[in-house]
Amino acid sequence: MLNGVADGAIGELDSVDAKEWVARVFVRPFAGTDGALAGAGLGAALSHGRSHGSAGSPDLGSYRASGRTTFFTCAGSGADATVQDGWRRRMAVQANAYHRRFSAQLEWVRSSVEVARANRRAELSHAAWAAQVSAMLTDDAPSHGQVTPKRPVGAGGIGALPLAARHQRVDFESVAFSEAFADPTRSSQAARSVAIGANWYLNTHVRAGLHLERTGFVGGTPEGGDRPAELFAVLRLQALF
Repeated sequence: MLNGVADGAIGELDSVDAKEWVARVFVRPFAGTDGALAGAGLGAALSHGRSHGSAGSPDLGSYRASGRTTFFTCAGSGADATVQDGWRRRMAVQANAYHRRFSAQLEWVRSSVEVARANRRAELSHAAWAAQVSAMLTDDAPSHGQVTPKRPVGAGGIGALPLAARHQRVDFESVAFSEAFADPTRSSQAARSVAIGANWYLNTHVRAGLHLERTGFVGGTPEGGDRPAELFAVLRLQALF
């Protein structure tokens, strides 16, 4: 049981009394075998909770791209605000596979929430998916956790060098726009991102990374067109002790 949190929100504060029940399961059915599926895993998660927001605390989050562009938020403010008013349910399915120098991850999520605005009520269900593939340029094995270079820097090697590419998309419930729970001149109906990244694991304690991403949007402008794409780049140096 958790405090519960709106989509895209931070769960550090418990702003309402309502709680959420969460269940997760992850299996590796081929672990211990020698085949290509030895590193494959399947997982699923469900969450279920109930909350009633208010004008001051609607208990509905906003959706942001990696560069922090807000591209979907529910409409209204004050007494006319859209608020959560009932159940919130989430379902997620994931799969991953690791074989030699290669890895792949897939994920699909559906988030449903009952909302109200003035005398209107509806259940909004948004869905998203993501797919990622990666490959090691060095003779190292990819891992969901910590990558351990076979030949780290400082021990006669160059470390581990993985490259990755990701494609992801989110689609918002059409009823949100047709029933005025979201403003189509400010919120997008969908968003899609394409990203590439490179990491350099010098050893088990130091990692450098470069991430480049482009996010395109469907709708979200007063003129009825698509809002400008977001371009995002980040260079990171991380130390682990």
